[in-house]
Amino acid sequence: MTKALATRVVYHVARVRWDTDWKWAVKREGEPAEIYYCETQKLAIEAAKKLAKAAPLGQVVVHGRNGRIRLEYTYGKDPERHKG
Repeated sequence: MTKALATRVVYHVARVRWDTDWKWAVKREGEPAEIYYCETQKLAIEAAKKLAKAAPLGQVVVHGRNGRIRLEYTYGKDPERHKG
C-alpha cells in the first residue's frame, strides 16, 4: 500500500507593475486568483512565510528586482528518501 504524498504549496514573492506604480506581490503557484500586494519586499516575504507555514508542506521563493531567485524558504517535513 502506498502513502499519498502531500503536495508542496509554493508562494512566489516578486515585483510587479500595479497601475502606475510598482508593488511586491505574493502569488500562490498554480492559483492565478490568489495574489496579495504589499508596499515593500519585507512585508511581502513576511506574508508569504505566514501562508507557507500554514500548509503541511510550504515553500517561499523570493525573486529580486531582476526576476532571478534570491532566497528560498521551505517549511514542513520533507518526504523520506528511498533508495532506488
